[in-house]
Amino acid sequence: MLTLAQEDFGFEIEERDIDTSDEWTEKYGLMIPVIEVEGEIIQAGNIDFVTISKRFQKMS
Repeated sequence: MLTLAQEDFGFEIEERDIDTSDEWTEKYGLMIPVIEVEGEIIQAGNIDFVTISKRFQKMS
């Protein structure tokens, strides 16, 4: 789903393994998957295309 939004809005996806960092595990532990844009968490847990699209439309 994130790749569909990427095709529409042309952003870069950075996938991180939270198990490689205690800081990330503490911050994101039970929330994964998490979508964060410019330091702001825009979705966590259940990810949907509409919410992602609205966020990127605001940035355009």
